[in-house]
This record gives sequence, C-alpha cells and structure tokens, in this order.
Amino acid sequence: MSYSMKLIRRTQVAILASLTFACVSGCNRESSNEAIGHGQNALQNGDYPAAIRHLKRAVKLNPSNEILYFNLGMAQLLSKDYPSAITAFDQAEKLNIDGNTEALEGLAEARRQLGDYAGAIQAFERAIEKVNRKAHLVAGMAVCEMEQGNDENAYELLQQALGTDNHEPVALFNMAVLMQKPKYNEPQKAAELYARFLLESNNKSTYP
Repeated sequence: MSYSMKLIRRTQVAILASLTFACVSGCNRESSNEAIGHGQNALQNGDYPAAIRHLKRAVKLNPSNEILYFNLGMAQLLSKDYPSAITAFDQAEKLNIDGNTEALEGLAEARRQLGDYAGAIQAFERAIEKVNRKAHLVAGMAVCEMEQGNDENAYELLQQALGTDNHEPVALFNMAVLMQKPKYNEPQKAAELYARFLLESNNKSTYP
C-alpha cells in the first residue's frame, strides 16, 4: 500500500457549510457558492478535471480559504498534475491556522510522486513537528526511504511507526514487503504482517 492510497482513503473532502456569496455583477459566471458546490461534488464523484475547473474559480473568489486550496490540491494530485498540486497544498499550508497536517501530507505525496524524496521527507518532518510523530507520517517517510533503496532507514522508521500504532496499515504493508527481501528473508513474518494489513484495511473504522 503506497502512502498516496492511504492519504486518498483517509482524507475526507471538506464541505463548507457556508461562504459569503460572491458574484460578479452583470456576469453569468459561477458565483462563489456555485463554484464551491460544483467543485466539491465533482471531487467526490471522481470527476477531477471538472473539480479543478470549479475549484480554481472558487479559490479565485476566496483567496484566503485553506480548505478550497486543499481540495484543489487533492483534485490535482488525483489527476497526476503534481506540480500544480504542490502549489495548491503549499498555499493551503500557508493559510493553515488550526495545526492540522493534511496540506503537508498532500505536499509530501505530490513531491514523492515527482521523485523529490528530500522535499517529501521535509514536508513529513514539518507535519511531525506539529503532531509529535504520528504513525502514518513516519510510515510515509519510510515509503520514501524504501523507494530510494534505503531499506535500513525504512526498517527503523517502520519499527517506530508500528511501535506507536501497531494497526497502521501503511507500516504493516511495507514492513511485510521488507521482510520478503533477501536481506531479511522472513517469509513467515511477512505473511503475518500482510494478514494484519488486510484485517486493518477491511476495518471501516481505520478509514473514516
């Protein structure tokens, strides 16, 4: 299981209860609320090009709204437009005031997808500073290390993640992958970890 799969499954699209109605007088373009509503619906329905189009309009009309930038970043991430996603997530993080880590996680994933592992790990580290090393963030760093062939670093990080939360699916899956490698050669342990991963993946409470 890649970190991106976990991020996509773990992240709920943020629905805004209300925003100031902003419409351009004498113009038939979307109002602020229309752009937000259309963008959110398209994102939830998997129509990412439409989501991007509407959410770009929404952020233009609401340039100080963190959630809109985050959702735009998610739509761009899922569309594999990683450079644009980085820009959106970075702006969402700049606007963040409540200490959540979602924008930094999105930023890390977009950078990882581009092969910018140093940038991805830096984003994870910034997130960890906010929340004191949550397991899924440490597991995300481990994925970056594994993809660079740094198995020893990955092993240490996965051990830390599972030591904090032994139900963490990304950590379970990737530790199972490591245990199958010749360097570790523990197929029985790998099978046990993979079975636990499947159990956690089927547990709806793991993915709100």
